[in-house]
Amino acid sequence: MNEEKEILTNFILDDYLKEDIAINVSESGNLNKLYWLQLSLAAVIATLGLLQGSIPVVIGVMLIAPLLRPIQSFSFAITTSQSKKSWKSFKNILGSIILVIILGIIITYLIPIKLENSEILSRTNPNILDFFIASFSAVIAFLALVYKKKLSDSIAGVAMAASLLPPLSVIGIEIAYHNYFLAWGALLLFITNLVAIILIGIFLFFVFGFRPHQNDDKNKFKKNILILLIFISIISLPLISSIISLKNNINQEVYLRNEINNNLIKDKINIKKITIENKNNITKIILEGEYYNENDFELIKKKINYIKSNLNKDKNILIETKLILIKKIEI
Repeated sequence: MNEEKEILTNFILDDYLKEDIAINVSESGNLNKLYWLQLSLAAVIATLGLLQGSIPVVIGVMLIAPLLRPIQSFSFAITTSQSKKSWKSFKNILGSIILVIILGIIITYLIPIKLENSEILSRTNPNILDFFIASFSAVIAFLALVYKKKLSDSIAGVAMAASLLPPLSVIGIEIAYHNYFLAWGALLLFITNLVAIILIGIFLFFVFGFRPHQNDDKNKFKKNILILLIFISIISLPLISSIISLKNNINQEVYLRNEINNNLIKDKINIKKITIENKNNITKIILEGEYYNENDFELIKKKINYIKSNLNKDKNILIETKLILIKKIEI
């Protein structure tokens, strides 16, 4: 117990540094026109980068995304139980969320073709690992307040924006495409990341020595923490369910690939690619490959139907084949 207290004491900052951080965080919570312009430009670039499926653009936009500021201010206000500042910061965060989503919708509507890729879809199916990624990113972002010389603001901004800006842009994109279920998935990812970052911020500010001053404020602080913990517990349920589902899908895919490879006649057919899609409790298997003798097609077809009948004992499975006949031409 004494060792734990000693560790915490080593992290508590001196009064001068605490005052400096309090001033910086307070000032960063006062958003000006430049903040909204910067956020708008970041949202537009992020949406275009996601529509292109460009990883460098999505990473680059995180350097200019200023979402760190109102979130730091909110965490600090909760830790010190400043109700007015916490409400102001909450409104700033909410305004930022709405702005990014609306810009995502507008930009997507202006693009004449539907562009949906892995960069977009990967942010519509969150799991519990995303919570931990956001939490560790938040540690870097909040430590930058103390270790300014070793951790630059740009590093902190990237760490924070990586978890927040792309999911918000994806919400706008999916709403524009009328894919409301996928938009909900992106929203769940954003909320998960936001709550994780706020909790880490509160924890670190507390460790650094910031406290509510009055007894009433201390009670408010405990109440706010309890609300956040209950909220994160609720949203953790679908996240845990998602990663279990992901594990089951991976195991199923390995099983299906083994069944297909073990039952097909290797010298008569060459399977180049196996794609497995799971949707609405139906597993669709797409076999792409080539065969070398047109007389073998019926035999291959029987083998595929045999595999399908075996697999359908456990799951509702459809098998689609895309086979090309390769003929040898002797010259």
